[in-house]
Amino acid sequence: MVAGLHDLFFKAASAYRHLEFEKYMSEMSSLNPKIKDYLLEIGRRRYNIHTSNIAESINSAVEQLQTNTFNVKYNQKTFFVDLEKRTCTCCQFDLDEIPCSHAIAGIDKLNQSKYEYCSKWYDIKMYKNTYNGSLNPFGDKEDWNIPEDIKQEILLPPIYKPAAGRRKKQRYKSAT
Repeated sequence: MVAGLHDLFFKAASAYRHLEFEKYMSEMSSLNPKIKDYLLEIGRRRYNIHTSNIAESINSAVEQLQTNTFNVKYNQKTFFVDLEKRTCTCCQFDLDEIPCSHAIAGIDKLNQSKYEYCSKWYDIKMYKNTYNGSLNPFGDKEDWNIPEDIKQEILLPPIYKPAAGRRKKQRYKSAT
């Protein structure tokens, strides 16, 4: 039961869509009724899209186009994108902090750089700072100062048990 809750929790935590999140939450609550209330008490993001009909949604998109918010229609679905808040109803933009395809469509429409909407953590400067520290070489092996208790330890590779039966051959389907 714990393993099932664990898997469902991580599926719910990594869900981009609200419906997918709710599906995993209901599966968790069927295993343990108290878990959903506990997790919701901790808090999660609220989805605040309050349009009553398609016409209102289209009108708000036209009105809000000047303030970096708009609707993007894709595969018979409409996604609301707010570039100032860096959010999209698909939730990919919110969680990954990289513009999703819907946000990119809006950024392209405004003729702006997509890189400006990426998180600072994806910047080359931050990447280089990750490896900014220096690594000192070990020098000659004869100069190493290794404690006796470490020298006495014997490190073996993990025990490997090959799977029973004949190995499956990986086959590629032909392109035709």
